[in-house]
Amino acid sequence: MSIPQMCRPVRAVAAGLTVLALGLLLFWPQLSVLLAFSGRGLPQCGRVETNAYSFQDAAGYVRTHDSSAYPRVASSEVGILGYFSRGMVFDLEGLVTRETLNIRELKGANDVLVASEADWYVQRYPQDGRPLELNKAFRQTRSRGYDPVARFQRDVDPFVTVVFRLKRSGVSGV
Repeated sequence: MSIPQMCRPVRAVAAGLTVLALGLLLFWPQLSVLLAFSGRGLPQCGRVETNAYSFQDAAGYVRTHDSSAYPRVASSEVGILGYFSRGMVFDLEGLVTRETLNIRELKGANDVLVASEADWYVQRYPQDGRPLELNKAFRQTRSRGYDPVARFQRDVDPFVTVVFRLKRSGVSGV
């Protein structure tokens, strides 16, 4: 066997390792997200889990406090709320509920919540040390006929998840 023939397997292994290294380098961000959601690592993704838990708490609240079979909930977090509330979720961002985009064009972004005709609204607000009632978005939600009925916050979460109910639905605020 000549020297060039002996180098073929070494070259093939070197080429394979190079492709593997480039693949890991290019796809590491996606791989790290997959590992984080599988629950095996990356502590910097702990806030994602905290967000999920507070929305899960909010969905459970809606499910237990609504007498209808399919409560109508408006939020930008449709997946968790839809699954755990077992309700019909109106997506305020327009990713799932496409009619949101039409409403934004015709009436403006401020009227999307009113047009949703949802009995429940779930939203997150930053906790910056001020009372939540001083938050402008919180006050706007109240002016649209929604009363806060529950608040959920996990230990390290810098946000509070608030559940609102439309006043005509007959539940007093918290």
